[in-house]
Amino acid sequence: MARIKRRLATFDAVIKRIGTAIEPILKPIQQLWNWIKRILSKLGKTKEAIGKHAQIIRDHLPHSPAKVGPLKDLNKLKIVETIASTMKPTPLVKTMNKSLGLMTTGMGSNKNKLGIGGGTQLVITYSPTITMPNGTTKEEFSQLLKKHKDEVVAIFRRELERKERVAY
Repeated sequence: MARIKRRLATFDAVIKRIGTAIEPILKPIQQLWNWIKRILSKLGKTKEAIGKHAQIIRDHLPHSPAKVGPLKDLNKLKIVETIASTMKPTPLVKTMNKSLGLMTTGMGSNKNKLGIGGGTQLVITYSPTITMPNGTTKEEFSQLLKKHKDEVVAIFRRELERKERVAY
């Protein structure tokens, strides 16, 4: 029994010496681990705060389905409809007819010029994109339309030729 006690004491002393030798190595590792845990907890809190504020910003944007704030009723204003209701198409039609060499009554009075006769019907869809910079004058707009004149005439001619080919 005494021998066992001596051996346990020796073993205890060896363990204490090993612990004393390892402590300077383990202490910085323990400090590093505590530092990493603190950073990770702060990152989690930061992520939550950023997510909360991002949601607040999203709720205030007009494209968000859950709008709050001054822009929440933006979809009820009907901005496009309001702008469209103030536009009068007549000046545009007159300018296009004048620029394309058509009469103000449209295609009906120019049937002979275009070769459209009798009961035939000519349907052409023309969808140009005209880019007008800010401050464009009527003269500049007229010049923009004249650029499209040749294109429109070519479309009419192609359609008339196609109709003539199909007629035979």
